[in-house]
Amino acid sequence: MSRWSMYKGAQRDATRIRTLDDGESAGYMPRQPDADAQTAAVERLTLVFEAVWELASEKLGLTDDDLAAKVAEIDARSGARDGRRAPSEPRKCPSCDAAVAAAADRCQFCGADVPSSDPFAI
Repeated sequence: MSRWSMYKGAQRDATRIRTLDDGESAGYMPRQPDADAQTAAVERLTLVFEAVWELASEKLGLTDDDLAAKVAEIDARSGARDGRRAPSEPRKCPSCDAAVAAAADRCQFCGADVPSSDPFAI
């Protein structure tokens, strides 16, 4: 899959999101208040991804096939090729062993610092 194809696919998805959020298609709920912000975030991420990929391909000599293979590898990590990233493993507090939310940097129970080892944790 070429970079251009991936970019156009992301554009189609963003357009589809806008269309469905506007409630123009039967069976879909009307736009939520933060849908514009979500669409803008997706479009910004698409732009940044495209820039990073162009730099990587130019500087490192990576090909579109290399990218497609890595996407397929990451997609398959969850055990299903569904176009979604596998969720991060739950984190544990190093002090009290309680479960810690992915976005938290402190334990809600004991207050200990809990550094994240996954820069892509959601």
